Amino acid sequence: GGEGGTARVRTAKELEEIERSNIIAALESCDWKVAGDNGAATLLGMKPTTLSSRMKVLGIERRR
Repeated sequence: GGEGGTARVRTAKELEEIERSNIIAALESCDWKVAGDNGAATLLGMKPTTLSSRMKVLGIERRR
């Protein structure tokens, strides 16, 4: 903050990239556990079903 009220506007593509890396960061910190108490969905504040569909949309797959 603190830039005199001019928020930087991001494109949909940029937001998608931010969301993608945010979800991957959450998954990695949970050892790729989506649901449950220590799951990524809880960390992200969303339902596991929502997270799963976001992962599909954003093409996020666990690296083997």
